[in-house]
Amino acid sequence: MPGMSETQRFEAVIIGGGLVGWAAAYALAKRSIPALVIDAGDAGAATMAGAGMITPGTSPRLVPAALPLAFGATTHYPQLIAELAEADAGDTGYATVGAIYVARDESEAPSLDAVQRLLIERRDSGMSLIGEVERISGDRARALFPPLTPDAPAAVWFAGGTRVNGRSLRAAIRTAALQIGCREQIGRTSITRSGNRLTVTMPSGAMIDPDIVVVSGGCWTSMLGEQIGLNLPIEPQKGQILHLAWHDESTAHWPLLESAATHYMLGFPEGRIVAGATRELGQGYDTRVTAAGLREVLSEALAIAPGIGGCEIIETRVGLRPWSPDGVPAIGRLTGTDNGWICTGHGPSGLTIGPYSAELLAHLITNEDPGLDPTPYSPERWQ
Repeated sequence: MPGMSETQRFEAVIIGGGLVGWAAAYALAKRSIPALVIDAGDAGAATMAGAGMITPGTSPRLVPAALPLAFGATTHYPQLIAELAEADAGDTGYATVGAIYVARDESEAPSLDAVQRLLIERRDSGMSLIGEVERISGDRARALFPPLTPDAPAAVWFAGGTRVNGRSLRAAIRTAALQIGCREQIGRTSITRSGNRLTVTMPSGAMIDPDIVVVSGGCWTSMLGEQIGLNLPIEPQKGQILHLAWHDESTAHWPLLESAATHYMLGFPEGRIVAGATRELGQGYDTRVTAAGLREVLSEALAIAPGIGGCEIIETRVGLRPWSPDGVPAIGRLTGTDNGWICTGHGPSGLTIGPYSAELLAHLITNEDPGLDPTPYSPERWQ
């Protein structure tokens, strides 16, 4: 960054400039610990592709250890958005538009009972962003989401379904963090270990010795772990996400659309519809849009919402999600270090629980009560 001295001492350095990295920087800066964020700018960053559904209440795939994070995230989000608005940090695309969990045909209709029970149980246990829950007819669901298949007999609607624009949210958090003293450098960095202490090599080659080093490198985290002799088994999970243009009417207030499939759809302002997403492991750092991936997304989208058949394809985004082998993110002190910390591994839930995870990390770094048991998220489980 122009005007910044390479010899300046930083109390905290965040390695990784995605949503989680900037959220960690912002959380520390609010505690009077302004951080330097070093962003490699690699293609495929998950934040820049994420669709932005915040609906952990319907997810049966959350492992038990991740549930406390989901509960905390739904409470944290409205607070974070209010802070960003107060800071005039820019639009985040955050909106509560409701959501519908659809039975795609009669064979799936019985499964709606379990979905409705799950939503009510989680809401009554304290999960926010659920609100009113109601069983609705297929006709009512199609009135809310016009392209929906005529084969859908029913759906569960819940008022608290919320969306966010991943790129815009990251930009707003970055703006707010810079406003309160954080700094940024673009380029590759590395970390080294001497005893229990980590040092950071800046993109220019200069070395610094921060009191706090946060590894938030997304799917590139395992490479950073190798540099300091730690097993951090985060791998890329490739997600291909399709953006379409709907020209008939506004899509800004369409509810989020979910079903028993892992795919989803949602509307944004200006007629934009997002359909996603693949969940591809074993593809390494490949950021290409592939024929198979595009076919999968289109096939699933057209099956549940054939009315999008005449939509224009605007773009396909590819994000490499940081996938943890046990489905639980890594949040806490790096094993055997005095100044090393980690926050990553959120997989497809990064936009939902990432900002709250960063807040939790800030609590741990500053010895505040985190409000939950952080043990399940410690990277020590991999050593």
